Amino acid sequence: MDDMGWTTGCVARHCGYWSIDPAWLSRAFALLKMGRYASKHAEEKVAVAPGKPYQIAGQGIAVIPIMGPLVKGGGKNGEVDSVAIRRQLQAAVQDKEIGGIMLVIDSPGGTVAGTDELARDVLAANAIKPVAAHIEDLGASAAYWIASQAGTLTANHTAEVGSIGTMAVVEDTSGLAKAEGIVVHVVSTGAYKGAFVPGTEITTEHIAYLQEQANALNAHFMTAVSKGRKAGMKKVESWADGRAWIASTALEMGLIDGVTRLEDAMIKLQKSIPKRSMKSQIIRADIEMSSME
Repeated sequence: MDDMGWTTGCVARHCGYWSIDPAWLSRAFALLKMGRYASKHAEEKVAVAPGKPYQIAGQGIAVIPIMGPLVKGGGKNGEVDSVAIRRQLQAAVQDKEIGGIMLVIDSPGGTVAGTDELARDVLAANAIKPVAAHIEDLGASAAYWIASQAGTLTANHTAEVGSIGTMAVVEDTSGLAKAEGIVVHVVSTGAYKGAFVPGTEITTEHIAYLQEQANALNAHFMTAVSKGRKAGMKKVESWADGRAWIASTALEMGLIDGVTRLEDAMIKLQKSIPKRSMKSQIIRADIEMSSME
């Protein structure tokens, strides 16, 4: 693909609405502008089992890491591809050697695009095989959206958990363009077609439109958390002011089920794997996988 085609695809994946920790996003944008950004997970290589897209730990536990910002299609700065995670999860459900699935999460969240599908897959997978999620240090926004759908959700003692919400970031550069003597003309077929073009004014109507879209997308987030955590919507609303909480507070609030080490969470998952035969699991998986596609 030529450079222009690649750039267009990259922009399409990264722009739009985000469910991500705002402080993390601000730091990432600042570093990108300086040409210095790279995810702390960008250089990490995860060893996988031969012929498998994931690690296998203990007696038949698939370990699927979600480390870094989530972006549908991935990226070149250590972003996690939500589509690739879906494939790993679905493969683990169908794998006769796998009895349980552990999601290991250290992520500030990511784009709304791709998150809902992955979250639904986690919920569906947990109906077939035990799925646990463990937050190592950070499980915010879209990452929490996904984690909340697991059958059991734990975090290490210093983890930050939550940051429930949806956002869009736009810059009004019309003043800067005017100062440079630049006039940007947008010829379009509707009042909102061509909105947010760099150099044009962002009106109160435009902001209201963005807010409406963010609210509509966030409703999916809230509904998923309510269902996954088995919590009433009023309780979820009390969690959803954008803040992230230290694990002990998150536990008291009901956002997670326990504060522990990953090793102990793995032991608990191992014990939760049903004793029924693997063959019966695979027959059931083959029947129910259609709900994940």
